[in-house]
Amino acid sequence: LAELERLNLAAAQGSSLQVTVPRDWPADGETRIGYVTVLRIAESVRELHWRLDVLPRAHEGEIDTVIRSLSGEFLAPILGGSIVLGTYAVSKLTRRSYGLQIQLASAAGEIFALLQLTNVFVNPRTLKATSPPSEVTAALNILAAENLPDSPGH
Repeated sequence: LAELERLNLAAAQGSSLQVTVPRDWPADGETRIGYVTVLRIAESVRELHWRLDVLPRAHEGEIDTVIRSLSGEFLAPILGGSIVLGTYAVSKLTRRSYGLQIQLASAAGEIFALLQLTNVFVNPRTLKATSPPSEVTAALNILAAENLPDSPGH
């Protein structure tokens, strides 16, 4: 995320991320970006979530996550020159892990990709699974509750 921001290709808008896809990101002879580049954009959305929702509630170096699983649907091509809006939602919170859903869409609402990640909290020194600080758990619980299907606004 920091690299895309430094290049003026990404800007946070609250809890969403707007990414401008350079025309030179597609492979030679292509007009659309490949799935690895789509995942790079999704990772930037995940980093925004971490920056907004986790880091302010944890001491530096206290907690990290590793991805246990990743699945996704690539529903429409993302062309070089496109503007991509990335959003996320927290789900499936457990004692040591949580789900993160990432959506990449156009400004007009066309969904390009939907990704599901399972993040496992780890101690950054030992890389062993651990529980996050209670402040992080509380914040993720609030985010997960906001994304329940029967909550207001859904």
